[in-house]
Amino acid sequence: MQNTGTTPSTGWTAGFSFGDSAETIASSWSATVSQSGQRVSASNANYNGTIPAGGSATWGMVVNGNNQTLSGLSCTLTS
Repeated sequence: MQNTGTTPSTGWTAGFSFGDSAETIASSWSATVSQSGQRVSASNANYNGTIPAGGSATWGMVVNGNNQTLSGLSCTLTS
C-alpha cells in the first residue's frame, strides 16, 4: 500500500478474490484479514494505518490451496 498523496493516511483497506473457493488463508501478518467465500478483505493493523505522504505499508499471508490466482484487486487509503 503506497500513499501517493500529500497528506498522511489514517487507515487503509485492500481486497481481492481467489480463483475459486478452495483457497483459504492459513495466516497473515501486518493486517486484519477476513475471507468470505472467494473474497478476501484486509485492513490496517493498529500500528500501520498511518502512512506518511510518499510512504508505504506492506502485509502478507500464507494461503492453502492450489489456485492462488487473484482478481479484482482494490486498495484504498483513508485520510
